Amino acid sequence: MVASIIRTIFAQPDREHIEKQFREVATMLGRSHPKVAAMLTDAQPDLLAFAAFPGVTGDRSGRPTRWNESTRK
Repeated sequence: MVASIIRTIFAQPDREHIEKQFREVATMLGRSHPKVAAMLTDAQPDLLAFAAFPGVTGDRSGRPTRWNESTRK
């Protein structure tokens, strides 16, 4: 259950939504799993580093958007 909640952070379409979802997940887990929430908060810069790269978010296949099959020639 905890892992599936955390995965929702990485399924967001852009940095703004990623950061918002991170805050919501940390708050939610803080109530039921405070140690997990503390670990997430401590690791936030590392966990959200992927959001700084262009084209990485938004494609649910796991591939960067810029390498999407529709753009590959």
